Amino acid sequence: MNKKIAEALSLTERGLDRLAKEPGPKEPLASTWEDWTLRDVFAHLSAWVRFAAEKVTAIAGRRSFAEVDDVGEFNRRAYDGSAGLTQAQARKNLTKDLAALAGAAGLFSAAELDQNTWPTGFRMSLGRYVVLDAFVHPLEHILYHALKTGRDETFLLTLEDAKPLLAWYDPAMDILGSFGDFFDGEGASRRFFGRVDTHAFPAPIQDQIKHLGEEVTPSR
Repeated sequence: MNKKIAEALSLTERGLDRLAKEPGPKEPLASTWEDWTLRDVFAHLSAWVRFAAEKVTAIAGRRSFAEVDDVGEFNRRAYDGSAGLTQAQARKNLTKDLAALAGAAGLFSAAELDQNTWPTGFRMSLGRYVVLDAFVHPLEHILYHALKTGRDETFLLTLEDAKPLLAWYDPAMDILGSFGDFFDGEGASRRFFGRVDTHAFPAPIQDQIKHLGEEVTPSR
C-alpha cells in the first residue's frame, strides 16, 4: 500500500504540472463560483487534501476530529478563502498539503494502512482512503478542467498515465461517467478517446471509453 500511495502522489503532481504548463485556450479570464479558474481548482484540492492530512494525523494520534458535514459549504468556504491567492501560491499550498498527507500516511505501518476499521468515514482501508484524496479526487478535477479549458495534451497524457492505478482503485472506472455528462452537457465535439490506448482497461471500461469518444451534436 505504501507504494500505491507514493504512486498516487507522483501521478497527481505530474497531472497538476501539466495543467499549469499547458496553455488553456478556454481558461476563464476571471474567477467565478460557476466557472473556476486553474487557481480555484488548486485551492479546492488544497483544502480537501489538507483536511485529509489533518484527519489521518488525528487518527494516528487517536484524537477526535471534526468531519465535513456539509460538502457544499466546505467547498464554498475554500473558494471564498482563496480569493487573495495567486495561481502560484495556490499551487505551492497544494504541494505542501500533498506532502503533509504523505507524512500522515507514513505514521502507519503497511499492515495498518490495509485495515478498514479506522474512522475515515468510508468503508475502505485507510490506504485506499489516502489514495482517494491524494489521487482520485485530484484526477477528477485535473481531467475535467483540462476538458473544460481545451488542454487536450494534459487530458490525454494524464488519463494514460493514471489508468493502471485508477484500474486498481476502481475497476468499474466510475470516474469516466462524469465525462459523458460533460460531453453531452457542454456540447463538446471531440474525439479524445480514440487516441487513448484502452488495452489496460477491463472490457466494460473499453466500451465506455469508446462511447465517450463518439462525436456529439452541440446542444447549445
